[in-house]
Amino acid sequence: MKKMLSVDKTDEIIRLVVEDFCLDVLFEFNDDLTRKAMTDKVCDFLKSFRNCKLGNYDDYQVVCNEINNSPAEIDQNNFLVDVLVTNTWETPRHMVTKVDQKRIYSYVVDPYGVI
Repeated sequence: MKKMLSVDKTDEIIRLVVEDFCLDVLFEFNDDLTRKAMTDKVCDFLKSFRNCKLGNYDDYQVVCNEINNSPAEIDQNNFLVDVLVTNTWETPRHMVTKVDQKRIYSYVVDPYGVI
């Protein structure tokens, strides 16, 4: 029987991997091609992480398009990746990773506010 990681450890791994992926787009243009490449890369990781049965989640959704990367965000040289991770016994966890000119940072949002 394989041992699953805790929810907190799973969130931490996903956050660190997405932040690492964001290093590739730090000095790139925030355009459709870059956002699509980031979405594909994060989805591929989440699929393989879930399939190895270590990730403690049932489903995921990655949003990195013109909805969360509005023209105002692009004008400020920001790049946003939203990851929504769900499982059957807890509320969904929404992780936001933001890249600006100087740093990459992530935070988890729950229905009651920022954790």
